[in-house]
Amino acid sequence: MAQIEAATGLPFCNYWLLNNMVTVDGIKMGKSLGNAIPLKELFKRHSAMTIRFFVLSSHYRSPTDFSEPALEAAARGLERLTGAVALLQERLRDASPGEVCPEFGAKLEACRTQFEEAMNDDFNAPRAIAALFDLSREVNTLLSSGQAAASHGTLEATEALFQRLAGDALGLRLSESAAGASTGERELLDGVVRLLIEMRREARAARDWPRADAIRNRLAALGIALEDGSEGTRWRRSR
Repeated sequence: MAQIEAATGLPFCNYWLLNNMVTVDGIKMGKSLGNAIPLKELFKRHSAMTIRFFVLSSHYRSPTDFSEPALEAAARGLERLTGAVALLQERLRDASPGEVCPEFGAKLEACRTQFEEAMNDDFNAPRAIAALFDLSREVNTLLSSGQAAASHGTLEATEALFQRLAGDALGLRLSESAAGASTGERELLDGVVRLLIEMRREARAARDWPRADAIRNRLAALGIALEDGSEGTRWRRSR
């Protein structure tokens, strides 16, 4: 505490929690067993946000079992949340003016309550994360349906709630890629997908349905869903 506060000029922490046993593929982690995994090694394979999300996915009183499949599952779960937030931020830029829709506002309040009750229950982060997934499903349903409820006020309130719950409370930066991609890499991905969307549009215009379906299906296999609407085709991560 003395070192951290002297170095930063900030309070160290309000609570100090001792995590339960850490295991690797079911075996207790330890240097003497030769299965200890330094964080610098994990960061070579996974982003810091993925590891944070993985740790939060189990209660601090329960054992945390490290394995590559578990970390990969955490990365996919985090991408579901980042995908919802990315779509939300994209739609927010072009959203029509308007106040928060009362019906959707009630859903936001329900998610907030669910999250806070979980965290007040002995820091039950897994239940809190479940509330974030519920929120992301509500967002995807709202945006894919083209409802008039998706006003600027509604989307802005939703983005603020994601920031409060995931960002401020859990330290998850959902506006960044779960894979730790840089801004340039995200822009490159967006450009490549938009190029494929344009190729699919040209195939459909030429009534080349097999080629258009192949592009959509290949993207779906890679975890990218295309959504056709009156304003054109949008894409989002589906896993």
